Amino acid sequence: MIDRLRSLYTGNQEFTDLLESAISNRDMLSMDSERRKRPNFSYLAKHCGKILSRDDSANCAMLELGGWDTHNNQAQRLNRQFKILDDGLAELKLALGDTWKHTVVMVTTEFGRTVAVNGTKGTDHGTGSTMFMLGGAVKGKQVLGQWPGLAKANLYEGRDLMPTSDVRSWMASVLYQHWNVSLANIEKIFPDVKPIAQAIIRA
Repeated sequence: MIDRLRSLYTGNQEFTDLLESAISNRDMLSMDSERRKRPNFSYLAKHCGKILSRDDSANCAMLELGGWDTHNNQAQRLNRQFKILDDGLAELKLALGDTWKHTVVMVTTEFGRTVAVNGTKGTDHGTGSTMFMLGGAVKGKQVLGQWPGLAKANLYEGRDLMPTSDVRSWMASVLYQHWNVSLANIEKIFPDVKPIAQAIIRA
C-alpha cells in the first residue's frame, strides 16, 4: 500500500512529505512484539513527546489510559492510577523539551463517578467529572468554571457531581485561544458548542 501511495503521490511534494512523515512516525512507535505486547503509559507518552517535538511532524496527539472504572477498592486503585498518569505526563514534558512551553495538555474522561462510596469501597458511574489542563502555554494555577460543591442539595439527582459546563466547550476554547481556529470552523468541529469566555492560554 505504501509503495502504491508513493507512486500515486509522485510529483506532489506536499503529499509525499506527509506520507513520509507518517511512515517515520509509525516506525518510531514500532514495538518489539516479544518485549512490549502492552506498552505502558510512560513509554507511550515519552515517544509521543519525541514525535511532537519534531518540526516536521504532527502537532496534536491523543493518548488513552484505562483503569479508571473503580467500582471497588477505589482508594488503592486511584493511588496507582494517578501515579501512572503523573509519571507519563512527566515523561511527556521531558521528551517535548522546549516545545513544552508552547504545549497544551487536556486530561479528561467521558464519564464521571458517583459522589458516595458504594458497598465495595468504590464508586459507580456518575454524571459530572473534572478536567485538567496543563502545559507551558496554559495560564495555570486557577480553577475555571463553576464548582457546585458536594453538599447533598447541590448534587445531580442526589448522587452525582452537578455538571456545570460541556467538556467540549473547554476543548473549543483551546482551539480558539491556542490554535486561533475561527468560530465558524469550531462550529463545524463541535456543532452547537461555543468556547468558554475565560482565559485559558497565556497572553
